[in-house]
Amino acid sequence: MKKVVVINGSSYYRPFAKVGPMITSPKIIIDNPNDVALVVFTGGCDVWPGLYNDPRNHKTYCSQDRCEEEKFYFELAIKQGLPIWGTCRGAQLFSALCGGKVIQNVDNHYGDHTIRTIDDRIVMVNSIHHQMQLPPKDAVILAWSDPALSHCYERSCHEDQYEVDVEPEVVYYPSANALGVQYHPEMMSVNEEGY
Repeated sequence: MKKVVVINGSSYYRPFAKVGPMITSPKIIIDNPNDVALVVFTGGCDVWPGLYNDPRNHKTYCSQDRCEEEKFYFELAIKQGLPIWGTCRGAQLFSALCGGKVIQNVDNHYGDHTIRTIDDRIVMVNSIHHQMQLPPKDAVILAWSDPALSHCYERSCHEDQYEVDVEPEVVYYPSANALGVQYHPEMMSVNEEGY
């Protein structure tokens, strides 16, 4: 049975239980890529702004070593043709590595809120972050926070050089075969639509 490789984390088993057994050693991507069903990049500390050539914000707390390790496995997974999933920080990492940016500090992005999908469904999800992905133009935004519906969304998602009207919540990066979700499905009930 193929395995789900979790990079830098271990609590992401629930949403992927039907895909295959979870392992946390990424060495399998090098040694046996045919045994990998999915590569998962997890939440955690901020994404190092050196990946997308921006100066570091004073509120950014990152690990350059973690980002460089994850960049290595991300690029290797692409080379091996493996499907890739990113949750929260993982989604932000994909944006940085696929030619987009990361907005380094946003306000009021904690708690449950709704997102609007590309097929116009409204889905309840959660937020536990202060950074957000700003994907490149070739990325496909599949769902976004709807300011009119989300009590925790605030139109203050900007820094000096960036301003956005909605927050990308689910983004597909075709060049990497990677799907990034800004919320945390592993912290949701299996009965919730966003799970």
